[in-house]
Amino acid sequence: MHSSGLSSRDPFAWLSRQAPIAVYGVDPQGRVTVWSPPAERIFGWLEDEVIGREVPFVPDDEREQARQLVHHVRRHGSVNGRLVKRQTKSGQTIDVVVWAYAQYDEAGQYQGVLAFATEDFRTTELSAQLEQAKTTIERILDTVDVCLFAHDIQNHRVVYGSKGGEKIYGYTHEEFRQNPMLWLEVVHPDDTELAYVPLNGPGPIRTEYRIIRKDGEVRWVANSLYPRYDDCGRPVFVEGLTIDITERKEHQRELFKMAYTDLLTGLPNRQRFELDLADSVTKALEGQTKLAVMLLDFDGFKNVNDTFGHHFGDETLKAIAARLREATADGATVYRMGGDEFTIVIDPVTGECDVREQAERCLARFQEPLCVGGEFLTIGCSIGAAICPDHSSDVDTLQRYADMAMYSAKEHGGQQYRIHLAQRQT
Repeated sequence: MHSSGLSSRDPFAWLSRQAPIAVYGVDPQGRVTVWSPPAERIFGWLEDEVIGREVPFVPDDEREQARQLVHHVRRHGSVNGRLVKRQTKSGQTIDVVVWAYAQYDEAGQYQGVLAFATEDFRTTELSAQLEQAKTTIERILDTVDVCLFAHDIQNHRVVYGSKGGEKIYGYTHEEFRQNPMLWLEVVHPDDTELAYVPLNGPGPIRTEYRIIRKDGEVRWVANSLYPRYDDCGRPVFVEGLTIDITERKEHQRELFKMAYTDLLTGLPNRQRFELDLADSVTKALEGQTKLAVMLLDFDGFKNVNDTFGHHFGDETLKAIAARLREATADGATVYRMGGDEFTIVIDPVTGECDVREQAERCLARFQEPLCVGGEFLTIGCSIGAAICPDHSSDVDTLQRYADMAMYSAKEHGGQQYRIHLAQRQT
């Protein structure tokens, strides 16, 4: 038995208006013949706007799929629960689930398709959840120093920037939009090599560098970049995340200071000396310059500890450190190696004359008594020195030569200096 043909005036049209889901009919020419109120609600067109007109709700890129669906219905009689994409009057693409049935007149002539459609509640609910999640994430991002961004490299255009960018950089999104190169201009001039990294690979490409905010404040940022490439492998788009890591850097600096600073005297410690000396030797060899290592040992310090106790000894070491700072020239750094041993690195030096001048300055300062806790102490020192690269360009050998020279000075009565190989006494 065949159902009647489709018409907005037949009894089925009346029934379709009472259905709780969208009902619409389409004739063989693709014109709308039935349009229920729920169809108006879902798709946005009123009945008078669609009846007798070509179907308006199939997106251009879905027309071939729609033709195949109609062909399937005409050939097999129906299609049940097919998820398809349709377009609303406002231009929004939505997912709907369609049940479609072929319609014939009493003579068996094909009259078109009658379709029942409902929004895909799973997709609709998911979209609502995603929108809610997006709103929540944006609200969170607006309260922290984090910036999400997207940059169209080909067209030099900032596509997106979250409000966190204003907190980090001090510039508004509009200022970044008007000047897409602004994020490069704010990079600290000493950190350009850290910031300007080549975009290759899928990401994340990570960078850390300093920026200068709009108000002049210097901050540290960390970037995670996710580039996209064209068919030739050229970067055309980049998305990323910027985080203010200033507090982390300050914490790291404090930890570094604690690890490489002598807590008693405030001087750099042995670990820092070894790092600095290795770096200085490398630079001296590359730049064809010289540096000197001076090792100082204080004569009579053990007697101070034995006589006045360790607390008094600690105060004496602080006084020694302060006097060494006063005695060192520009370019010289004092380190406490442990106990009553101190080291001075002079970088650069022109030769032995600079070393002798520094050693004599130290000896002269320690000819004056130290005042510690109301006590006046006379403490002499023995100094040994070695020069890089004249005596050695090996870090360990350089230290050993300075140590040998220092012990030579002690063996000859102390309160004097020796330079490796030169064996000169003041």
